[in-house]
Amino acid sequence: MKAFTAHCVSTLSPDSAASDLLMGVNVIARYLGITKRQVRYARETGSLPIRHKRGFGLYALKSELLDSLKDSDSLSHGSRGEEH
Repeated sequence: MKAFTAHCVSTLSPDSAASDLLMGVNVIARYLGITKRQVRYARETGSLPIRHKRGFGLYALKSELLDSLKDSDSLSHGSRGEEH
């Protein structure tokens, strides 16, 4: 597990890498405040940076999720035709 974690977040220090990693659909859903189905859908559509690793299941990095949610493109999708 340590090698997998280090490989996924090689740009982070070992301490911050462990705290940045969200392992499993339940943990990701709880962190984002959404349902497990919404997590799976976000991965399927590529709307959030959620990955799958054989033998580990779904995982995500908090830092990447936050960056993705801050992205201006994600703000315009919910605007329903309004310009920002």
